[in-house]
Amino acid sequence: MSGMATMTIREPGRKASRPKYDKLCRAIEHNRKVTEFFREQRRRAIKLHAGSNWSEDTADKKIIVNFISLYTQIVLRNLFAKEPRVMLSTDDRDSLAAVEGMQSWVNRKMVRMNIAETFERSVLDSLFLIGIVKVAIATPGDSAHSGWGVEAGEPFAECIDFDDFFYDSTAKKRDQFQFAGHFYRCPLDMIRDDQRYSKMRKDLVPISEYQRRGSGDDPVSELGRNAVGGYEEFEDTVELAEAYLPWRKMVC
Repeated sequence: MSGMATMTIREPGRKASRPKYDKLCRAIEHNRKVTEFFREQRRRAIKLHAGSNWSEDTADKKIIVNFISLYTQIVLRNLFAKEPRVMLSTDDRDSLAAVEGMQSWVNRKMVRMNIAETFERSVLDSLFLIGIVKVAIATPGDSAHSGWGVEAGEPFAECIDFDDFFYDSTAKKRDQFQFAGHFYRCPLDMIRDDQRYSKMRKDLVPISEYQRRGSGDDPVSELGRNAVGGYEEFEDTVELAEAYLPWRKMVC
């Protein structure tokens, strides 16, 4: 990870020194080792949830009635029953029309953002370990990562898989994090053409799913692929690491 391309976004009007990326990379690598046990336990639970008929990589023993799957289906319906909606109000009669228009726009925007699917996935993730939702203004990389479902510059929300998540494991509370972020794939050509990244972007090479992070663990997303043997991508992609530094108000 020490050779990753970097992009720095700073809060307008705020001066901050350039972060030490080598120390940040070492801290991320340390966190990956700390959370390896939790990722493994989560994979074991998801394998049982998928059942023996889903793939050769899931449950080893034959499962006739999958009570874990039934449990998650029932609990999920109770925790997340319907698509979210907002209701805005005001005491200013002159602003009623504007507030109603804003309410209508927000509700349409949430449908376009697939916010219901995001929330449902985060609730399901929380039943196995923790649900993580990233809320931000989309960069070109985020737009490409989502299959161009959201345009750059627009607000969006997406679930972050725990296999891709990293954070400051030395902090005692979440508001004391020095960094938090995640890994994600993007088209290689788009990153090479994006001048907001450092010149190192020209040296990036395609990376396969089985080469990701070199951590030695198998992400949940690879369940069912190992039986096929090998991995072949249609387009060349590269994996990026995006980290938010709360103390500096920066995204790297």
